[in-house]
Amino acid sequence: MKETQPPINSKKQEALIVFQNTVVGLKKEEEMSDGAMHLVGCDPTELTEEDQDLYEKFRSGYFSYQKIFEKYAEQRKSKNKSQKLFLEYIANLLARKFSVSLLKKR
Repeated sequence: MKETQPPINSKKQEALIVFQNTVVGLKKEEEMSDGAMHLVGCDPTELTEEDQDLYEKFRSGYFSYQKIFEKYAEQRKSKNKSQKLFLEYIANLLARKFSVSLLKKR
C-alpha cells in the first residue's frame, strides 16, 4: 500500500512563498549594492520553513551570534547550497548590526 503525504497547510505554504519572494527582493537589493554578495547563487525556491523561521527570528532581534554559528555548523553538512548562502547572508547582516551597536556605544 502506498503511503500518502499529509495535506500541506495552505497558510504555511503561502507564508513560505511570500518569504521566498522576499528573498528574491533581497537578492535584487544585494546585486545593486556595493557590499558582499551572499545571495547571488541562492535559489529562493530551495529555502524551507526552517530558513523562514531563522529569518523571522533575525528580524525580530531574537537571533544571537551563538545561534547563528550553531546553525552554520549544522548547515555546513547540508548539500543545499541555497540554504548555506542564505545563512551567510543572515550572518553578515548580524555582524553589521553588531558593529553598528558597538559604534553607538562609543
